[in-house]
Amino acid sequence: MTSTPEPRPRYVRLRIDEATDRPPVLDPGGAERGRLVGVVLDLSAGDAAFAIVGGSGLLEAHRPVPWPVLVRTPDAGLCVPIDDDAWRRAPTQPPEAVIDWNDEDVHRRIRGFYDPWISEDQVGDATAGTDCTHGSAVRG
Repeated sequence: MTSTPEPRPRYVRLRIDEATDRPPVLDPGGAERGRLVGVVLDLSAGDAAFAIVGGSGLLEAHRPVPWPVLVRTPDAGLCVPIDDDAWRRAPTQPPEAVIDWNDEDVHRRIRGFYDPWISEDQVGDATAGTDCTHGSAVRG
């Protein structure tokens, strides 16, 4: 009996080791919201799909953020250009949760929240839609 091989996953999560100097993730004013603790890769596109932002507390929830929302800062950090109220409402996951990143419902839930901050004309644009005022930020 021949078994059918498992299909290759499209998305995989990579964790950034705690011993590594994790890049900061900032709010629009430059205050630290957390650190980059993981990246979800889209293997078919060869791009990052989501950044996983971990809070400062050991048990603080992680927030997956679609990569096109992020703005790079000159000091090798990242900025999420949304206000504090929206950040508190953003989708979260427990730090040790096992998420099926190949489940399209997971993507829809996260991207659905961040849709107001994602538009096709902004992706890759260094100035469009950036509210990060703590330095000259460059998009994605």
